[in-house]
Amino acid sequence: MKTIRKILCWSPNEKIYAIGFTLILFTCLVPLYRLTQYAIPFYDDFNYSLPVWVEYKYGGYTLKAAIAGSIKNALITRNSWQGTYSSIFLMGLVPSIFGEQYYFLGPVFLITILTLSLFVFWGVIARKVFGASAWTTLALQSGMAVIVLLLIHTAQQGFYWYNGGIHYIGMFSFELLYLSLMIAILYGGKRKWLTILGVLVSLPLAFFVAGGNFITALQTPILLVTAFALAALCRNKRVLLWMPSFVIYAIGFIYSVTAPGNKVRAAFFVGRALPPVQAILKSFPDAITFAREFANWRTLLLYLLLIPVIWHLVGTEKIRFHVWGIPLVAIWSFCVYAATCTPGLYGTGANDLSRMVNLIKITFQFALLLNMIYVFGVLRSFLPKLAELKVPWFLFIGWLLVWNFFFRIAPDKIGQYSAYGAHYYHTSGEARQFYSEYEERLQALRSSQEDIVFSAYTIRPWFLGWTDLTDDPYAEPNVAMSRYYGKRSIVVIP
Repeated sequence: MKTIRKILCWSPNEKIYAIGFTLILFTCLVPLYRLTQYAIPFYDDFNYSLPVWVEYKYGGYTLKAAIAGSIKNALITRNSWQGTYSSIFLMGLVPSIFGEQYYFLGPVFLITILTLSLFVFWGVIARKVFGASAWTTLALQSGMAVIVLLLIHTAQQGFYWYNGGIHYIGMFSFELLYLSLMIAILYGGKRKWLTILGVLVSLPLAFFVAGGNFITALQTPILLVTAFALAALCRNKRVLLWMPSFVIYAIGFIYSVTAPGNKVRAAFFVGRALPPVQAILKSFPDAITFAREFANWRTLLLYLLLIPVIWHLVGTEKIRFHVWGIPLVAIWSFCVYAATCTPGLYGTGANDLSRMVNLIKITFQFALLLNMIYVFGVLRSFLPKLAELKVPWFLFIGWLLVWNFFFRIAPDKIGQYSAYGAHYYHTSGEARQFYSEYEERLQALRSSQEDIVFSAYTIRPWFLGWTDLTDDPYAEPNVAMSRYYGKRSIVVIP
């Protein structure tokens, strides 16, 4: 009986949690990376890389020439369209300018930088802020990476379309790295030279992040100002080390928002874009609408698995949790989350771009985790004798059965689970067939023909080909490709 009781009462420890989440993450990453080989450039990839391609060609096909061309492109675009100089710089460096066969490096970079930034950010939070163990830290890092990567709103515009992904997912990842560095500076370490180095590195990184999309450009100072106020209340003098970075960030932000091109872009959306106050007010109902979509069973089930990890995380003496802090954390985190809806409303009058919704959703996931951490921190402060939250193994079996049931009845498995979608497109052969037809198009594009007529793709995996050219040679996507390849016209017939 004792043996049976021990078996029934056995529960995994933090080491097993960490290994388990890491294996799940690896399982998600493999199909995502495998599908990158079939990604193809489209639309704004051509628009933003054409000036860079010209500089690269006439500069002797050197990396230096490509970088110089991308800087020049960012400066020109600042006057003609928008001032997000860092994003424009990266958007011009589409890997396909070095050869169409290298386009896959863009999606590889996006998947890698997001995963890396999630690991760095939550690693710093767990180790520096909470003083968590290595295994608890790894479990939190892998768990959050699984949630973000697997449930991303759109893998197509997040990973497989370089131009759309680098402007949002890419710059958000750099934001996380910047915030991680600032937190590390605040908590410091035994080696002073590392702190000095961190401050020096934070300066160019601050300027770089300030030139990204307006969601990250707005979100970053909100988070830093909040952290600065808390550190000041706790009389942490190291927060003064942030001041040089604050100044550089402010310079970059002002340089971005005062760009002449922003007025050009605003004129394009006149009648749709909302005034600042209206945009802020409408951000809250928009945030609630998105939250109803994001807080689905898929998300909540995955967060259930994080509860034992969070319980280990909050078992710290470094932070005091108070009941009255629960509503404050909830209100503040909701406001930060709602702020991600403001730039879209102010810029275009709507948050209808899937690549923007990617960041709104990730911010929601972060806010949800923050509230769970604080609530469980309060609970553990009332239950000091419950040092370890034991979850019997058979509950995990039940969790797997529930997950499997909901997965099987999901009407859109491909769209709702990025890893499954990538696996499906690869193993079904759809991605390979799509890419083969793209290579046939490349042969025509490299020929001397002036007017190109393509047949429509017989199959178009959504992750890789969310849309196609049209039969109108003057449609913007058609013109973008025509200009890039030096053709008089390009059309697609059904």
